[in-house]
Amino acid sequence: MRNQQPAVVHGWQDRGLGMLAAVLAAVPVRVVTVHMLERDLGQAQRLVDRLIFNHLATRTIAVSRSLATEIRMVHRTPSRRLAVLRNGVSDARVRGGDALDRRTLAIDARAPVLLFAGRLVHDKGADVALAVMAHVAERRPDARLVVIGDGPERARLEAQARALGIRGRVHFAGHQSEPGPWYRLASVVLVPSRREALGMVAVEAMAAARPVVASRVGGLPEVVVEGVTGLLPAPVKDVAQIEDLDPRPLAGAVLALLAEPERAGALGAAGRRRYEAHFRIEDCVRRYEQAYEHLWRRRRSSFDRMRLPFV
Repeated sequence: MRNQQPAVVHGWQDRGLGMLAAVLAAVPVRVVTVHMLERDLGQAQRLVDRLIFNHLATRTIAVSRSLATEIRMVHRTPSRRLAVLRNGVSDARVRGGDALDRRTLAIDARAPVLLFAGRLVHDKGADVALAVMAHVAERRPDARLVVIGDGPERARLEAQARALGIRGRVHFAGHQSEPGPWYRLASVVLVPSRREALGMVAVEAMAAARPVVASRVGGLPEVVVEGVTGLLPAPVKDVAQIEDLDPRPLAGAVLALLAEPERAGALGAAGRRRYEAHFRIEDCVRRYEQAYEHLWRRRRSSFDRMRLPFV
């Protein structure tokens, strides 16, 4: 860094070495972006994170207001050292890819499709999505659930689907590098997360003009506008995280949208407009560039004021 003399160093989920090196190299602007506060860190790493957020970084950027609040509470980080810049999604990610053939997926041409996308880990709530599907199937036996993503819970989830008697109604598609065709297949996108810093699947769903049914957790209410771009039926108020997420309100919201396809389409169209206004990757890049410029100018100004008496 001393050789390159950068004006800005930006770390993503920095674990300490990057910010420390930037300080030692006298880099004037040091930014770190936090995507999630990990819960399983040891005491030493938590102390390192606190050192970064409160001292080493010029600015700590959280991807949602909810996450910024959590950082303030957990690490006692002053508000003046925090900023919120939400992530963006490339339009090509949801627009690209060839259309899927429903016949190869054993899905009837008119069957409504629920989509779950994400890592198959506890926090993402794929098990909740299966429970939602079981409730939906009681009223809409023609409905199908497609799960894209992989992870350590896949075998357990497949066993859960069999135990619920819905294995024939669930398609586990694994990891998909081109998720666009899967979003376009969906009637409704389910995001039943127990913990979510922002909710990129909800952003992608809106980019694909699909209505979202999500949990009212973490940053999701900052993405999904209740009754405008989707539905947030559970829990009844915003929470940072939830362990016992009731699938029944989520299933009721899904059934309501399946019963009113025009409303579902209107929510999807509004979601697309919200994506274009707030979540395009180009806008995300521009906001970061503006943040760099702002912090650089402030730091230069403070340096000038410090040197002024000695001129």
